[in-house]
Amino acid sequence: MKKFKAIKKVLKGGLLNAGEHLVSIDSIIEDSASPSSNWEDITPQLRVTMKNEDGVITRWFNMKGYQSIEDFPTGKAPKGFEFRSSENGDEGYLVDSKTNERVESEEKTALAEKIFCEFACDAGVEEGADFDENDLLGAELGVVVRNNASGVEVHYTKPASQVEEVTAS
Repeated sequence: MKKFKAIKKVLKGGLLNAGEHLVSIDSIIEDSASPSSNWEDITPQLRVTMKNEDGVITRWFNMKGYQSIEDFPTGKAPKGFEFRSSENGDEGYLVDSKTNERVESEEKTALAEKIFCEFACDAGVEEGADFDENDLLGAELGVVVRNNASGVEVHYTKPASQVEEVTAS
């Protein structure tokens, strides 16, 4: 067997730095949020990876919204339900005690889909046009990246034509 010499990989790019960037959509993958021990259901997501010559950034879009304590003015769950939060949050989702699943909110699911549709307009899809994930691949848009406690995150996106200054790495 041939002998090889190990060498350290040098990555070009890495994560995009905080700032404004012109990027293209590299991939959109149907994914799901991390499971929680506090309920059985898992939130469907779209994982969108955007890149340019300086690096990459990923944004996850939830595709489902859930009822929570804020939807109940009295702060009390209906009989057979209880409010629970994720391991890292204080969401107070309404959970069915029998099925151990969160209760979907049609309004919050519609809002989640609206947020993704606004992203599509930022990526150049004409307002009111039908599209699917594949129509967005390779599209250019602006992304504003900000620092957070664990590194960087997408703060918001905007049309490529509105990118005023590309942040150098």
